[in-house]
Amino acid sequence: NWKVYYYHSRDSLSDSRLSEAANFLVLVMLVTIVATAIALWATSKFIVSRLEALRNNITLVEKGKLEVMVQSQDQDEIGQLITGFGHMINRIKFLIEEVYESKLAQKNYEMRALQQQINPHFLYNTLSMINFMAIESGQNDISKITLALSDFYRTALNKGHNTTSLADELKNMNAYLDIQQMMHDYEFDLDIEIDDDIMDYETPNLILQPIVENAIGHGIDLLEDRKGVLKVYATVDEENVYIMVEDNGVGMDQETIKTMLSQNSKGYGMRNVNQRIKLLYGEECGLHIESIVGQGTVVTIRLPKHKYEKRPDQK
Repeated sequence: NWKVYYYHSRDSLSDSRLSEAANFLVLVMLVTIVATAIALWATSKFIVSRLEALRNNITLVEKGKLEVMVQSQDQDEIGQLITGFGHMINRIKFLIEEVYESKLAQKNYEMRALQQQINPHFLYNTLSMINFMAIESGQNDISKITLALSDFYRTALNKGHNTTSLADELKNMNAYLDIQQMMHDYEFDLDIEIDDDIMDYETPNLILQPIVENAIGHGIDLLEDRKGVLKVYATVDEENVYIMVEDNGVGMDQETIKTMLSQNSKGYGMRNVNQRIKLLYGEECGLHIESIVGQGTVVTIRLPKHKYEKRPDQK
């Protein structure tokens, strides 16, 4: 029946010691929570930032901007996704360039095939002989139309080249208009104002003739209440040359404008001109049509501001 008494210091059980232990535990918990939050933030930022970069690249591609740098050195799933997207973009660019070049080659082949169907020497010699005979017999109108026809085919064939200077392209158009005015007995007026400063810029050959032909045949020829007027003028800015062909013909509605340059167009000439310009210089160039029914039509040709470099056989 012994009794055991254990004596312990009252300070060891004081509130201060317990408070210190509790404070230390709380501090450890706070440090752990903060460290965990920082680790989670850094990890999510690392993941989300790469996903946001990928999303931004996808947005640019959706807008047609394929010149984006998409690459990653990471080996995780997101890195593999970014790398795969980059490879896909490169493949798309390669296929677009391949299709672009094949279409351009096809258009060049079609143009050259058309040019080769005509023997230039035989044509020029024949026209020269007709011109000489017309002069000998005093037939000045026949001589004039023969010279215009000779100029037209000389500039149209362009020695087999697909581009020319704006000066030669205007010669081709003027020769065609001379013939048309004689055929129409000068029933319509011409107003051509092109600054000499832009005559040396490059243009695809044979682009103005189909446009003025369309203006005469589908606009001016259908007039009944006034005399037709065909205007050709040009402006430039820092990067582009704009050539406008304007007529005061019967005009066209918006539905006709939409289909004129599409695959559904019945007229091949205007659509062909638009496609050739885009193939040579890009989608931002080409034809733009504005028209008001009963008032007339304006066709604007947009070309890049490039100086034309003559080839050795043209010097």
